[in-house]
Amino acid sequence: PSGVPFLVSDLRDIIFDMPRRHFPGAGQQLGGEIGPSSLVSKVAKNEATTYDQTSTEASSERHTNVPPGGFVREEQFLSRLPKSVVRNGRVIDIRGDIANLLQGSEETSQPTSVSLIPTPVVKEMKRRIEDEERSRPVTPRHIATLRVKTEDGKQTLIIKLAFSATIGDLRGYIDQHRCASGKYVIRSSFPSRVYADTSATLRQCGLTPNAVLFLSAK
Repeated sequence: PSGVPFLVSDLRDIIFDMPRRHFPGAGQQLGGEIGPSSLVSKVAKNEATTYDQTSTEASSERHTNVPPGGFVREEQFLSRLPKSVVRNGRVIDIRGDIANLLQGSEETSQPTSVSLIPTPVVKEMKRRIEDEERSRPVTPRHIATLRVKTEDGKQTLIIKLAFSATIGDLRGYIDQHRCASGKYVIRSSFPSRVYADTSATLRQCGLTPNAVLFLSAK
């Protein structure tokens, strides 16, 4: 009823210097011609003009590259995102995918192979589709879809298991189709958790109906 209070600060004497990188590639032009990117020269010219203007202003001005309010830590940024969203009947793990991009930028730049593991659930789904070609098969329930990224970042395993399957069952399929060698642990990035109890079910671990997991060398 009394309105929303605002805190207003006078920061007109502070100049924010945004660090930017010049585009190093070639520019594509109409007609198929390729030449040096004009963006490089324009950015350099604008920066030089800005410097000339600011150098003649009063020395009382301050320069900073810290945004108002400071930088947001990765944990704070992820906590503000929804854990998952539903799109077209699919549950999408928002926090897990973005955390993977933030934490594994070097790995994500490498080519990744995606493999659908032929678990009994997948075989049953294929059999039902073949048996019911003239009618749409009933969508199976209580099936978890797990995307498991190996520790080298080059392989992603898509494993479909029943909610009642255990972490031990999951490790068995990972061991069969994982290209890397050595001991490993199964973890999730957000929330940060290690799944070491091989007798725990996917339902008990909160890995249903969809989850993104990562392998770390032990």
